[in-house]
Amino acid sequence: MSLYDSIVLSDARIPLGQMLLILYCFAHRKTYDETRHESKIGFTELSDHTISRWFQIGREASMNYVEDKNEKGKMGDEGYMLLR
Repeated sequence: MSLYDSIVLSDARIPLGQMLLILYCFAHRKTYDETRHESKIGFTELSDHTISRWFQIGREASMNYVEDKNEKGKMGDEGYMLLR
């Protein structure tokens, strides 16, 4: 199984390096203009639609991660400490 077996990656029309730059910008809360500038080095310039779609993928992945973490252990379980 390769990285490109993922449905999201196999249907992508941009290079893997550019995808990773967009997701990096999403994770660091960059604006669309900052993302466009950061991700165009060596690649074609991205449209707002493309950036929006990849930011949406980042949000969905983040939500899935949080939901998965919540299923494994809820706050207040035995051994949980609230730090102040």
